[in-house]
Amino acid sequence: MIRIAELAVVGDNEFVMGFRLIGIKKIFEGNNQEKLEDCFTEVMNDANVGIVVTNENAMEKLDGRFRMSIEDAVTPVVVVLSTESLAQENLRNKIKKAIGIDLLAK
Repeated sequence: MIRIAELAVVGDNEFVMGFRLIGIKKIFEGNNQEKLEDCFTEVMNDANVGIVVTNENAMEKLDGRFRMSIEDAVTPVVVVLSTESLAQENLRNKIKKAIGIDLLAK
């Protein structure tokens, strides 16, 4: 039997609103460090979640050690949406780490 991993979204109200509108069910909303860390703890411990989408704003509010533990997690894969070009490389490395193959290799 194939298990289909779910997508979860963590962030403030403004960030998660669009995902909620397109029908994503696993939405975790927080505006401060404590609430965001609670949200991430819950989603990271959910065995059904395969990908967590968040943004730079949410990640910057987290405690440094907590943030590193999330960034280093193999599963679920945490995708941080960013406007920086370095974030693209970070996403590439996360995908490679999660599935063992560099999908963007030239």
